[in-house]
Amino acid sequence: MIITLLFAFSALSFSGFVSAGKHYTGPTAECHFDKYSYSIGETMSIVISGSGGQADKGFFAFELKNPSTATVYRSQLYWTSQFTDTVTYTLLPTDQTGSWYGQITYNVPSKRFVKTTILTNVEAIVNP
Repeated sequence: MIITLLFAFSALSFSGFVSAGKHYTGPTAECHFDKYSYSIGETMSIVISGSGGQADKGFFAFELKNPSTATVYRSQLYWTSQFTDTVTYTLLPTDQTGSWYGQITYNVPSKRFVKTTILTNVEAIVNP
Protein backbone atom coordinates (compact mmCIF):
# COMPACT_ATOMS: atom_id res chain seq x y z
CA MET A 1 0.00 0.00 0.00
CA ILE A 2 2.78 2.44 0.90
CA ILE A 3 4.66 1.58 -2.28
CA THR A 4 1.53 2.23 -4.35
CA LEU A 5 1.00 5.63 -2.70
CA LEU A 6 4.64 6.59 -3.22
CA PHE A 7 4.44 5.58 -6.88
CA ALA A 8 1.22 7.61 -7.38
CA PHE A 9 2.73 10.62 -5.59
CA SER A 10 5.93 10.48 -7.67
CA ALA A 11 3.93 10.14 -10.91
CA LEU A 12 1.88 13.21 -10.03
CA SER A 13 4.91 15.25 -9.00
CA PHE A 14 6.82 14.46 -12.20
CA SER A 15 3.85 15.22 -14.46
CA GLY A 16 4.28 18.92 -13.63
CA PHE A 17 7.82 18.85 -14.95
CA VAL A 18 6.67 17.74 -18.38
CA SER A 19 4.37 20.71 -18.92
CA ALA A 20 6.57 23.20 -17.10
CA GLY A 21 9.36 24.91 -18.96
CA LYS A 22 9.76 27.57 -21.60
CA HIS A 23 6.92 27.82 -24.08
CA TYR A 24 8.05 28.57 -27.64
CA THR A 25 5.77 31.20 -29.19
CA GLY A 26 7.43 31.38 -32.60
CA PRO A 27 9.22 34.14 -34.45
CA THR A 28 8.17 37.80 -34.47
CA ALA A 29 9.25 40.67 -36.71
CA GLU A 30 8.86 44.39 -37.29
CA CYS A 31 9.58 46.78 -40.14
CA HIS A 32 9.30 50.57 -40.17
CA PHE A 33 9.58 53.06 -43.03
CA ASP A 34 11.45 56.24 -42.11
CA LYS A 35 8.52 58.27 -43.49
CA TYR A 36 4.88 57.61 -44.28
CA SER A 37 4.93 59.28 -47.69
CA TYR A 38 7.55 59.45 -50.49
CA SER A 39 7.95 61.07 -53.89
CA ILE A 40 9.49 59.53 -57.01
CA GLY A 41 13.28 59.92 -56.78
CA GLU A 42 13.39 59.72 -52.98
CA THR A 43 15.09 56.90 -51.10
CA MET A 44 13.06 54.77 -48.73
CA SER A 45 14.91 53.69 -45.60
CA ILE A 46 13.31 50.71 -43.88
CA VAL A 47 14.41 49.29 -40.53
CA ILE A 48 13.68 45.58 -40.29
CA SER A 49 14.10 43.22 -37.34
CA GLY A 50 13.14 39.74 -36.28
CA SER A 51 13.57 37.47 -33.29
CA GLY A 52 12.58 34.03 -32.10
CA GLY A 53 13.70 32.25 -35.23
CA GLN A 54 15.59 28.97 -35.23
CA ALA A 55 18.70 29.57 -37.33
CA ASP A 56 19.23 25.89 -38.06
CA LYS A 57 15.65 25.42 -39.32
CA GLY A 58 14.46 28.62 -40.97
CA PHE A 59 15.20 32.14 -42.10
CA PHE A 60 13.72 35.64 -42.12
CA ALA A 61 13.32 37.56 -45.41
CA PHE A 62 12.10 41.06 -46.28
CA GLU A 63 10.29 42.07 -49.49
CA LEU A 64 9.26 45.50 -50.70
CA LYS A 65 6.13 45.33 -52.88
CA ASN A 66 4.67 47.97 -55.18
CA PRO A 67 0.91 48.71 -55.53
CA SER A 68 0.58 45.84 -58.03
CA THR A 69 2.00 43.52 -55.29
CA ALA A 70 5.07 42.83 -57.43
CA THR A 71 8.27 42.43 -55.42
CA VAL A 72 10.67 45.26 -56.32
CA TYR A 73 13.27 44.55 -53.63
CA ARG A 74 14.20 41.35 -51.80
CA SER A 75 16.64 41.33 -48.89
CA GLN A 76 19.30 38.84 -48.04
CA LEU A 77 18.15 35.79 -46.05
CA TYR A 78 18.68 36.08 -42.30
CA TRP A 79 19.55 32.58 -41.04
CA THR A 80 19.68 33.70 -37.41
CA SER A 81 17.53 33.70 -34.30
CA GLN A 82 17.62 37.51 -34.07
CA PHE A 83 18.57 40.37 -36.42
CA THR A 84 18.18 44.09 -37.09
CA ASP A 85 19.06 45.70 -40.40
CA THR A 86 18.31 48.79 -42.49
CA VAL A 87 17.49 48.41 -46.18
CA THR A 88 17.09 51.19 -48.74
CA TYR A 89 15.33 51.53 -52.06
CA THR A 90 15.42 54.58 -54.35
CA LEU A 91 12.15 55.16 -56.20
CA LEU A 92 12.71 55.24 -59.96
CA PRO A 93 10.77 57.42 -62.44
CA THR A 94 9.20 54.20 -63.78
CA ASP A 95 7.98 53.05 -60.34
CA GLN A 96 4.26 53.03 -59.58
CA THR A 97 2.59 55.50 -57.26
CA GLY A 98 0.18 54.36 -54.57
CA SER A 99 0.43 52.09 -51.51
CA TRP A 100 3.72 50.19 -51.17
CA TYR A 101 4.17 47.37 -48.66
CA GLY A 102 7.06 46.04 -46.63
CA GLN A 103 6.67 42.42 -45.63
CA ILE A 104 8.83 40.18 -43.44
CA THR A 105 8.32 36.45 -43.62
CA TYR A 106 9.76 33.52 -41.72
CA ASN A 107 10.43 30.54 -43.96
CA VAL A 108 10.98 26.94 -42.91
CA PRO A 109 12.30 24.86 -45.82
CA SER A 110 11.83 21.12 -45.92
CA LYS A 111 12.14 18.36 -48.48
CA ARG A 112 8.64 18.73 -49.91
CA PHE A 113 7.50 22.30 -49.25
CA VAL A 114 8.41 25.64 -47.74
CA LYS A 115 6.25 26.86 -44.88
CA THR A 116 6.10 30.65 -44.93
CA THR A 117 4.61 32.73 -42.15
CA ILE A 118 3.95 36.43 -42.78
CA LEU A 119 5.07 38.19 -39.63
CA THR A 120 4.49 41.83 -40.45
CA ASN A 121 3.12 43.94 -43.25
CA VAL A 122 3.45 47.76 -43.20
CA GLU A 123 2.45 50.40 -45.75
CA ALA A 124 3.88 53.63 -47.19
CA ILE A 125 2.42 55.92 -49.86
CA VAL A 126 4.36 56.91 -52.99
CA ASN A 127 3.21 60.18 -54.58
CA PRO A 128 3.87 61.29 -58.17
